[in-house]
Amino acid sequence: MKMIVDVLMLAAAFGIGAMIWLPHRGTDRAPKAAVIASVVALIFLVAGFSLTAGVGVVPAGDVGIVTQFGKPTGELKQPGIYAVFEPLGFSVYVMEATKIRSHDVDGASAATFDLQQVTTDITMNFHLNDNPESLVTVYSTLRDNFDGLLSPITLEALKAVTAHYSAQDLIDKRVKAKDELDGLLRDRLGKYGIIVDNVSLTQFRFSDQFNSAIEAKVTQEQSALQAKAKLDQVKYEAEQTVTRAQAEATALRLKRQEVTPDLIALQRLEVERLAVEKWNGEMPKVAGSAGVMLPGDVFGKP
Repeated sequence: MKMIVDVLMLAAAFGIGAMIWLPHRGTDRAPKAAVIASVVALIFLVAGFSLTAGVGVVPAGDVGIVTQFGKPTGELKQPGIYAVFEPLGFSVYVMEATKIRSHDVDGASAATFDLQQVTTDITMNFHLNDNPESLVTVYSTLRDNFDGLLSPITLEALKAVTAHYSAQDLIDKRVKAKDELDGLLRDRLGKYGIIVDNVSLTQFRFSDQFNSAIEAKVTQEQSALQAKAKLDQVKYEAEQTVTRAQAEATALRLKRQEVTPDLIALQRLEVERLAVEKWNGEMPKVAGSAGVMLPGDVFGKP
């Protein structure tokens, strides 16, 4: 945009000079007319460039902060063409207000509640508060040098969070610790016109000694679980054996309770019926000291 304006100014200055000099070309006044034309064109260029030097464009999504001799005036230029009068010290600083920015803190180190050293990598996504006062604050304190503010505050927030957790709790409650860090950064950076969108933590890293202790503990827990599982199996099998024995004893007792005189008489009648069905009509002949067996003896009757 500014280049186009500059080209137009040059063309206008050349045209004005030509208009002054051409009428006197070939005359005695031509040299004097040339000098006048040059001076007028130069004055036009200086005045024109001074007036158009403050012309520019604020891209979509950005905001222009108007300054005078480097100090913010509080005026903001919205996306589009703007114009300020630079001879009086005015200028426009274009700031990416809505852009999502990312800041990384690699190898961030802190101590846990039980004095274990923990290391992690932190990635924070953020954007600027589009409130005019907040943007002026960001311009006055940071410009685009966010690293100088974000890294120290992020490290301080991490130390404040891990100090409330033991190393084991930090592993088990990683999501909760991440949420606390997120909230702490929002509060602290919000004062500077910075809005935190998201905070990501990589896996926590501990010392080799602590990792060895964790592995040993896990092995012990697994062994204990296996032993408990075997014991539970033995108990279950023993309970099954007892249950079967109790069931068999109960069944036997019930069977004994079912043997009554009526049942005995009924079974005797059934035996006699079967004997009659098998009798061929001949009287049994048995001789002996006891005498002769009569048919009634077959049925067990006197």
